[in-house]
Amino acid sequence: ITLQTLRKITLENNDFKTAYSTLDRLNKINDSIRVHTMRAKTEELELKYKTKLKDEENTNLKILNRGKENSLQQQRLINIIVVCFLLFSLAAVFYIYRINIVRKKAEEALEEYKHFFKTSPDLACIANVQGYFLILNPSFEKVLDYSEKELLEKQFMEFIHPDDIDSTLKEIKKLKAGAVTINFVNRYRKKDRNYLWFEWNTTPDTVTGKLYATGRDITEHKKT
Repeated sequence: ITLQTLRKITLENNDFKTAYSTLDRLNKINDSIRVHTMRAKTEELELKYKTKLKDEENTNLKILNRGKENSLQQQRLINIIVVCFLLFSLAAVFYIYRINIVRKKAEEALEEYKHFFKTSPDLACIANVQGYFLILNPSFEKVLDYSEKELLEKQFMEFIHPDDIDSTLKEIKKLKAGAVTINFVNRYRKKDRNYLWFEWNTTPDTVTGKLYATGRDITEHKKT
């Protein structure tokens, strides 16, 4: 009911008391409506606020979960790196251990070869195809009476009997081609100018040109 309607009722009925009473009821109704409206708006705002808070909580929770996932991934990556490092370290330690064992065995074998080389009663040497001794065992000095220096500074052809030089040169030519010498015989001069007969077994290294030879004194056998 509007004011115009109320005025019209008042003029028609000429009843101001009823009009004021009606107006008062209308005001109370309007106040009630406004209260309900405000309450509804307040509830709506409160609902929106709660919804917003909930959305923010969900968002924060998602961010937190994402952070936890990233943290877990980083931790997994760190764990993988640590494990790889430990495995690499163990492999390195094992490799070094194996290398040390191999080296120790090689050194022991080398010492055994040196001992065999030095104590052998036969002549043992490393020479080259140019005709020079490179390494000699002590038997050379004991048997031929020359010093190691005298034997190393001259070509070994200078110690060979003149009648055996041609055959020795032919044998060296075979060794250059990679052939192995077995039971080759020639004579070497001692320091006292006497000659001894030797039976040689020689293996060549065609890459380095080195000759690995052993010679056995067969002089007594030749005399018989």
